[in-house]
Amino acid sequence: MPQQETPAMPPHMLIESGTLVSYDGSERHVTIPQNVTSIGCDAFERCSSLEEVSLPDRLTSVERYAFSFCTKLATVTLPDSVRHIGSGAFNMCTSLTDINVPRGVHEIPSFTFWGCRSLRSIALPKGVRKIGAEAFHHCMSLSHIELHDGLQTIERYAFANTGLRSLHVPATVNSIGIWKGVSSNAIPATAFSCPYLERITVDERNSRFDSRDGCNALIDTRKNTLALGCSNTAIPTSVIAIGDRAFSDLLGLRHMEIPDSVRHVDWCAFADCEHLEHVTLGKGLRAIGDGAFSRCAQLRGIDLPEGLEQIGESSFSHCRSLESVRIPDSVTRIGIFAFAECTSLERVWIGKGLRELYPRVFNNCPNLKEIIVDPDNPWLVSQVFS
Repeated sequence: MPQQETPAMPPHMLIESGTLVSYDGSERHVTIPQNVTSIGCDAFERCSSLEEVSLPDRLTSVERYAFSFCTKLATVTLPDSVRHIGSGAFNMCTSLTDINVPRGVHEIPSFTFWGCRSLRSIALPKGVRKIGAEAFHHCMSLSHIELHDGLQTIERYAFANTGLRSLHVPATVNSIGIWKGVSSNAIPATAFSCPYLERITVDERNSRFDSRDGCNALIDTRKNTLALGCSNTAIPTSVIAIGDRAFSDLLGLRHMEIPDSVRHVDWCAFADCEHLEHVTLGKGLRAIGDGAFSRCAQLRGIDLPEGLEQIGESSFSHCRSLESVRIPDSVTRIGIFAFAECTSLERVWIGKGLRELYPRVFNNCPNLKEIIVDPDNPWLVSQVFS
């Protein structure tokens, strides 16, 4: 009986026990043999010539960074047999425009499509339960994605700096903004730090989040905190706080009215809203968090309400259009660098409640001419700058 010959190894490929371990060729079009069931870690990493790949019908997994930095790879069709996609599998495939996710895949791991700046659309199957940290970070061409019931977790920066314009949160989502499985200090806004976001809705059956009164925002139901806003948000009068980074980086935000119910505007809530011109602060406001309005370059005026007690560090730093500020009597503390780099700032009025003014509160404000202190303030006196 003649001896059966072992199939020849395809050129430039190392295959071991059904796993394509590595590829070192320079072809533009690559066909992977049918006996391969797994694309190994880093197998095609930095194959800068690869434009198209034909995958075998029995493929079950694409492992970590398998196609990372394949900068000319434009389209990928994954067979229905695939059950696992590894972290960073298509990281920095900058020419990738279309890819399917098979229905057997239940998780989009961290960094899977990080930096796929040409990715226009992707259909997620209904079986996906988790979208990992930075999975779609820097997918700037991605303007729409449909999230299905069954999805439970969206980790931090999952869709940061994408082109998403609308977001619908399904009923089953109960965790947004955690960092790689660690739920403490979750910041929902970081998951969707999308500069062009215009519309937000939440399924009415969701018990963790809501979008009450058609507010066009994501509300943390238990905390009554606005966790994520967009350029068209109307803040409900039942909200008591604006959460960390809730409106940060929004390019379309120009005006915002904060109702009297809000007591806290938290860390970097409106940071880097480059076109924000005017904000109305409610009468119930007690604290403005660190960096809350930092780098709002077009903010021309801000009326701080009586009753405000704390102004955080760097809260209005780099607001280059801000010309004057009146600090109400109720304010007892202003954090360091609160108005630093406000290069148009000319005059500041300080009420009688402020006890101490740190030297660097107005750091590098070259046009500041005068600080006028209420005569009843026992701690501070007015100062004129030549």
